[in-house]
Amino acid sequence: MSMFEPADVVRELPAELAARLDVRTVDITGSTNADIRQLAENGAPEGTVMIAGEQTAGRGRLGRSFYSPADSGLYMSILLLPWRAR
Repeated sequence: MSMFEPADVVRELPAELAARLDVRTVDITGSTNADIRQLAENGAPEGTVMIAGEQTAGRGRLGRSFYSPADSGLYMSILLLPWRAR
C-alpha cells in the first residue's frame, strides 16, 4: 500500500478532470517516466498518471539525472497520446 492512495489525489481535482484520469500511486519507483512507458506499451489509456514519493533512477530533460529523494516532493508522469485521426 502506498503512503497515499489515488482517491486522495483525485479528491482535490475538479470532478471533470478527475473523471478523465487513471491515477496510480507508489511509494518508491525507479522512474515514473519508465513506469508510464511500460503502462503505455501494455495499452494504458491516455490520462494515466503515475505518482511516486521517491524515484531511484529519475531522469529529467535531455536524459539528465533527476534528484528525487523520499520526503522531498511528489514525482509524477502522465500519459498523453499524440493526436490521431478519428
